[in-house]
This record gives sequence, structure tokens and C-alpha cells, in this order.
Amino acid sequence: MQSKNISQDSLFTTDLLYKGHPDLASMLGIAEEIVRSPTHRIYFIPFFLRDFETEFEDLHSRSDITWRIISKSNLMFTLEMEKTIGRKPRRKVHGKVLFLKDHETKALVAVTHEAQEFREKVLRPFVFGLRPPLSRTQFNTHDLQSLLESLNSNPNVISVNAEKVAAKRKLADVKKPTTESLIRWTDIPISVAFEELEEKEAWLHAITVEVKYRVPNPKKADKDTVLTGRIGIKRSGETWISGQPLIFLFNSVFVPVLFHLRKKFDQLRNRERVKEDGYRLHPLCIEFDTEVFSQRESIEQLMRVLDLLKNTSFSVYHSNPSFHASLLDYYDNSSYEIFVLSNRRITIVPQMKATEGSLTRILEQVMRHFGEGSIRDYRDIYKELNL
Repeated sequence: MQSKNISQDSLFTTDLLYKGHPDLASMLGIAEEIVRSPTHRIYFIPFFLRDFETEFEDLHSRSDITWRIISKSNLMFTLEMEKTIGRKPRRKVHGKVLFLKDHETKALVAVTHEAQEFREKVLRPFVFGLRPPLSRTQFNTHDLQSLLESLNSNPNVISVNAEKVAAKRKLADVKKPTTESLIRWTDIPISVAFEELEEKEAWLHAITVEVKYRVPNPKKADKDTVLTGRIGIKRSGETWISGQPLIFLFNSVFVPVLFHLRKKFDQLRNRERVKEDGYRLHPLCIEFDTEVFSQRESIEQLMRVLDLLKNTSFSVYHSNPSFHASLLDYYDNSSYEIFVLSNRRITIVPQMKATEGSLTRILEQVMRHFGEGSIRDYRDIYKELNL
């Protein structure tokens, strides 16, 4: 009987997450109640729109998902969604998601407690089927390291330890997959975890950390209460929080995540060749720390990686002595010329149409399956080379 009551209370609390909230503090307060149970997580998934003022009702989804808005305010709105999956027997996957509109970073954040099946089979295809599309950008390993290590600067934080590290490492043999996955369950300070990644020449895909945090004990003034929270972050900025203090972890980690992602999103904007700008080129580069293209095999690996990008047409004009190819993205008809003119850089030249979402797909395909680098504007590199 007792466990049944707890379950009913839990269902009641999770349902409150999706009710109308007057402000962010109200929503986070309910979220904190939900994650008091160590088995519950709240997921925060950031997206960006080209025009932040676009009303959600004006977007159209190409997916076969039924949805309706069940609450709406200037700050947030909630969708109830359902999709029928499987063959025999067919079954329905149902869930709710709250979309938070952050006016400072102009991000749209999907907030949900729903399980992976709903997030992967309902929410994800729904979002990426929207037109105009919602876009995501990506972190690199250094970005995530800086975000997490900044937690240690808070005097109330006792420890920040890595529990699970998922990474990628490049393979030298072109006959095999270009990268291999590395997953490690551990309990070490995050600084040590990132040192290990550097030693293995690997780049981070996702990380789970445990944060121990002290708060004053209201009953014993001379003693602190230690709270334990967990937070997981992916390269896309998708973040989940479990345990306490959720509000502290949201403000200390996820809010900086939004600001970092906004900068990266802006870096991809306005890359098309347009008449108003005289059809000027606005190339960007993936710059690597080492001369990865000093070996001929690396060009072959890059060609394989780009050719495997779904829903695209990829054509190679020549690969020796330099590399030149074109890529057309069937999702939104964005198109690019791609060059390797240096042992350290891939140069991507957007053509008449190039959306932020399309650029992100190409960049992430390279970063995940070829190697991690820094995204830079070609003009900045050109200035450095000609000083």
C-alpha cells in the first residue's frame, strides 16, 4: 500500500511539470521535487530557430506524430504527443514535453521527464521534421571540460567526479571503421578524466558526473547537509539532471550551456551566398591540432565519412593532390563545396543556400566519425596566415 501511494504521488508531481507556470522558478521548483527520487531525471534539450519570434503553431511537422498544445504562456508551452510504432502488434508511445522559451539566448528548450523511447521515437523525429527546422549546434571536448571544471570554483561544491565517459578515438587503418567508441565507468575527478582522454587522443561524446554540494543544516547550525546530484551532458548540449540540488546545477551548468551554444549557432548564421551581399563567399573551417592530412589515408577516411551522411548527395571532383568535393543536403537543399588545401584544415564553402541545421549535420558527421577540431571562420585564419 505504501509503495502504491508513493507511485501515485510521483505521477501527480510529474504531471505538475507540464501545467502552466507563471515563471521559470515555478517550473524548476516542480522539477526539483521530481528528481528527489534517484530514479527520476529531468531532460533539458536545447534547440534554436532562425526566427525566434516564430509562433510554434506556424511550424509544420513532416512526421506522423499527433500532437496538441495543452498549455501556453509567453515563457513556455506544453505539447502532448503520441505516435504508433511497431508492426505486429502495433502500440502507441505517448508523452508530454514542455518547451521553455529563453529570451536571452533565444533558445527553445525541450523539458521532459519521459523515458528514452519517447525522446528518441517521438520527440526527436517530431522536432527534426518541423519546417522551418529547429537547429542544434555542438560542443567540443574543450568546451565541455571548461563548463564542468567551473563547478569546482563554487565554494559549496565538495567534489565533481566523472562516473561515465563516452568518447571516440580515430583509427589509423582505413579498411576498418574510421573511429572506435570508448566507454568507461569510473569514479575519478573530472580533471583526471579529461587528462585520460588527451592521453588516448580521444574526444568526448557524453559524460555523466556526480556533484556533491553542501548546504546549511536548518536544525544544526554547526553542521552542513551534503546533497548529491548527477548531471549528464552530450555534445549537442542535451543535459539531464537527477538528485539535488537541481536548481544549482541548472544555473551553474545548463544556463552556461545555452550561452555557449548560442555563440556556436551564431557562428553558422548568414553563410549563404546572397544577392544583397554580391554573392560573396563565407567559408568556415574545421581546424585540427595536428597535421591529420599529411597521410593519404586520411583523405580516404574523410571521403567515406562524408559519403555516409544520410539524405545527402556527395560527389568528389578530385582527391589528389588536393581534395575537392560537393555536397547537397536533401533535407533543405543546402549545398556546399568542400576542400582540403592544408594538412590541418577542412574548408567548407556554403553556396546559395546553407542553413544552420544543415551545417551542424556536416560538422557533427566529421567530428563524430573522423576527428575533432575547432570551427573557425576562414577570414580569421587567412588574416593569421598573412600577418
